[in-house]
Amino acid sequence: MSDLATRRKINKGFGEGMTRAVEIVVAPLLMGLVGWLLDGWWGTAPFAMLGLGLYGVVGVFVRLWFAYDREMKAEEAKLPGAAR
Repeated sequence: MSDLATRRKINKGFGEGMTRAVEIVVAPLLMGLVGWLLDGWWGTAPFAMLGLGLYGVVGVFVRLWFAYDREMKAEEAKLPGAAR
């Protein structure tokens, strides 16, 4: 692989990592904010905030798990001797 191709691959990895990091932080915060607003409207503090925040955390990690699994299967398929 040429030096330029290697640098592109590394930079792409940094971009994907930053995207995932922001997603891990922002999704639960947004869900928690929606829950906080609903709690204020319904008068049920802090149940909706905690429930939706937890839902955001679980949802992000489930999505990351499936994305990781898909990427690893694609890489394993590239290996010599892999079942096709």
